[in-house]
This record gives sequence, C-alpha cells and structure tokens, in this order.
Amino acid sequence: MESKIGYILALIGGIAFLIAGIFVISLPYIGNYMLMKGWASGEPFDATGKTITLIMGIFYVVINLFIILAGFMMKNPQKVNTGGALALILGIFSFNVLAVVAGIIGIADAKK
Repeated sequence: MESKIGYILALIGGIAFLIAGIFVISLPYIGNYMLMKGWASGEPFDATGKTITLIMGIFYVVINLFIILAGFMMKNPQKVNTGGALALILGIFSFNVLAVVAGIIGIADAKK
C-alpha cells in the first residue's frame, strides 16, 4: 500500500530544507555584498567561513534531494518500506523532523 501522507510530508520537508540549503550556500555572498554596500556592519566572510557554509549548504541540498526521492519512492507500493527507511535515516542525519515523521509513517503504512 502506498503512503500518501508519508509522501507529502517527505516532499514538504525535503523542499523546505532544500531551500534552506540553497540559502546557506548564498549567505556569505549576500553578507559580503551587504557589507560592501554599507547596509550592514561587521567583518566580511573569509575563505574559511565561505568554505564551511558552502560544505554545509551542499550537504543539505544533497541530503534533501534524496529525501524528496524517498518521498517519491513511498508512492510506489513495492518501495514504500525502502522509501520510508531512507526518509527516516536521512531525516535523523539532517535533523529534518518532517522527514523523520514521513519515514515512520511510510514504514507503518508498508506493514498494512
């Protein structure tokens, strides 16, 4: 049996955190632009700060693309358990509460 609620929650959580990952990637550039224009005060991002935020942003983008994929897997009745487990593991790994709930619901729906 497919898991519609698990699919929807994984899709919402994946897209929301995907947007957050893209924002994290762009954060140093937005901050440095605001400093150059005089809209903000403080120190610009150095190379280490840019590297760390870039790695974190890419991590979130990749993980949440897989969470979205897991959501689509939950629409297929033969792959509901796999999609639920994938969403659960990746949701725990990336602190995405919606993906964790979607994974639990997907696994529970696979048992029906």
